Amino acid sequence: MQKKTAVDKIAASTQFIRQAGIIGVAVFATVSILIIFNTIRMAIFNRRDEIGIMRLLGAGTWFIRGPYVVESMLYGVISAIVSVSLCNGIFGFGTVGLSTSTFGVFDLNFARDYLRIHFWVLLAAQLGLGILIGAASSIIATQRYLKFKTSK
Repeated sequence: MQKKTAVDKIAASTQFIRQAGIIGVAVFATVSILIIFNTIRMAIFNRRDEIGIMRLLGAGTWFIRGPYVVESMLYGVISAIVSVSLCNGIFGFGTVGLSTSTFGVFDLNFARDYLRIHFWVLLAAQLGLGILIGAASSIIATQRYLKFKTSK
């Protein structure tokens, strides 16, 4: 009976941690979208004279929008590389430190091994999401500005 209670508690804890992780991902994705959105809006605001000149010379919407989309996509690439590198380093040093402590009874190398085996998949997923989030927030920021400017 005690084993069943322990297994039920572990299952409930795992479910809670999974839900908290999903909520955390949603919150951080929203925050990153807002940060990139505001960064691109500031860049547009700082270069508004150049955009006006490009408009007067007949530049299309995508010609004006392109550099901002590429810039935000580069932010996504850099953040993905930094994130995966930090996680890999933290798990690598953390498992070594914890396995030599009093928790040495447990096999804590699973996180490090998981990251080592799935490194390229995790990097590709984060690169894809970083590029997608950056491009989407940049398109929204520039769309709002370009619509405002073209209506006058």
